[in-house]
Amino acid sequence: MKVVKSLKELKSICSNESKDFYISLANGIAKSSKEIMYNKEENIFHIFSAIDGEYFDYTEKELSQYTNILQAIKKGTLIQE
Repeated sequence: MKVVKSLKELKSICSNESKDFYISLANGIAKSSKEIMYNKEENIFHIFSAIDGEYFDYTEKELSQYTNILQAIKKGTLIQE
């Protein structure tokens, strides 16, 4: 397991290949599982949220508006499985 430390690192890890992540919640008692792929050419994040079983596509700006992924990176709670 690896803590993701920046958006740049997230992009590098899942560039054009889907990877499994989770956000540690409630001091590690719970987690929110996600599958994330970053498409460099389109500058789009493709995200599967296991909690609701849905796929979403977000630009970098939308990522901060509609997800807690960037907050998790800042808090050190976005973990690559």
